[in-house]
Amino acid sequence: MKKNWAIATVILAMGLATPVIAENLADVDRLRRSYLCPGCDLTGANLRGLNLSNNRADLSGSDLRGADLSQANLRGANLQDADLRNAYLGGTNLEYALLDGANLAQADLRATLLEGATLRNTYLANANLFMISLSGNDLENANLSGADMRNIYLGESNLVGANLVGADLNRAYLVGAELENADLRGANLSGVMFRNANLRGADLRGANLRGASLTSADLSGSDLRDADLEKADLNEANLQDANFSGSNLAEVNLIDANLTRANLSEANLQFAELANANLENADLTGSNLIEANFTNANLRYANLNRAESDRAQIENADLCHAILPSGKKVNC
Repeated sequence: MKKNWAIATVILAMGLATPVIAENLADVDRLRRSYLCPGCDLTGANLRGLNLSNNRADLSGSDLRGADLSQANLRGANLQDADLRNAYLGGTNLEYALLDGANLAQADLRATLLEGATLRNTYLANANLFMISLSGNDLENANLSGADMRNIYLGESNLVGANLVGADLNRAYLVGAELENADLRGANLSGVMFRNANLRGADLRGANLRGASLTSADLSGSDLRDADLEKADLNEANLQDANFSGSNLAEVNLIDANLTRANLSEANLQFAELANANLENADLTGSNLIEANFTNANLRYANLNRAESDRAQIENADLCHAILPSGKKVNC
């Protein structure tokens, strides 16, 4: 009797499993025939090499978790709010696709074509974006936390309010990018090209910016506490009201930079180049200024109390009303 029940249980289980598989296959067939499959179940589907480029495919809200879309052509497709977690998109053509609100967590996007694609509010946490191009793309408020973005091309892209916490952007290209109010805490930004980028109000606490190029970038009001900027290039950068407290600025290039009201307390500025920089009302209390170059710098009303200034160069610097390392105020 027990044996019969066991056989019946297996048959019942097989019967119940069949409709799920059939439903998945039906959705795959529907997509291939009509190119319209919003809300479809395509989990784990093999769509490798599928060509939907000329039909404005609709996959909005579809479940594509773990699907293989490698080498597929989805140019112009609607993938808004689709679930693409762990999907393989290597070599996929997603040019001008709509990916707003889609979930691409841990997705493999290496060699994916994304020119003109929109990714507003897209979830890309821990995704692999190694060396792809997103030049000029809209990624406003996208979540890219922990993503592999090494050598990525993001020139002129929109990353306003984006979450890049802990992302690896080593040697990425972000010239002219919009990163206002972006969250870059703990991100690896070593060697990144940020020339002319907008980082106003960005959170860069604890970020690695060693050797980064930030020439003429706007970091006004940004938070760089405890960040590592050793040997970074901030020539002519706007750093007004920025917070560099406790940061490493050793050997950094701050020539002609605007550091008005910047907080540089306890920062390491050893061997830094600050010629012609504007440090009016800047807070340099307790900072390391050993062998820093302040030639022709504006230090009016700056606070240098307790700063280590051995061998610092201050030729022609304006120290009017500044508080010196000794605590003495300069009267003018």
